[in-house]
Order: sequence, then C-alpha cells, then structure tokens
Amino acid sequence: RNLDYPLWKQAEDVWAQYQPSTELLRHELQTAGFDRIHVEYLDYPCRIPLQTWQTMIQQRFWSTFSYFTNSQLRDACQELPRLHANRLDADDNLHFNDRLVVLTAHHD
Repeated sequence: RNLDYPLWKQAEDVWAQYQPSTELLRHELQTAGFDRIHVEYLDYPCRIPLQTWQTMIQQRFWSTFSYFTNSQLRDACQELPRLHANRLDADDNLHFNDRLVVLTAHHD
C-alpha cells in the first residue's frame, strides 16, 4: 500500500527500505506453521500540529530518521509546509492516514 505519512522523498525511501513486505510476513507465518492467514489494511485518520510533527521528526521518533543528520532533518522539516500544503488546515494541522497492516493467523 502507498505510504501516506507527510515525509520527504529521501525519508520515504528509507522508510520503505526497512518495512517488511506483506508477502514476507505471510511467508514467515506459514513457515512457522500458521495457516488461514488473513491480511487487512486499515487507514487510521491522523491530525497533528505541523510544529509537533516537525519536532518529533527532529527528535527522531522513528528509526527512519536515524539515517539523517541534524541539518538534513532541519532542512527537510522546513520544506514540509511546501511539500504538504494540501494536507495543512487553517490551524496548521497536518492531516494524513496511518496505514496499518493487520495480520491474523491460526495455528492448529
């Protein structure tokens, strides 16, 4: 599924590089003896003040951001309002979906 987080291209690339695919997770569950594996995708609507999001990124709240220098994070955060202008409301809140992958499996 498509990433919906308000990031910049390089951060999206890093994030994607370290996310296991649904197919890999399904395979690992099957290898471990699970069957009747069901995958569901859920969109969880999020709203967060832009300044809070920028602070979280600069504090490296996800491991994704550990691959960037302080200055790279600062510069990227300054670009976020331009990159995601269509996601900002009048109160400077960012709107996006946290897209969750839910796997359920059974082991008989």
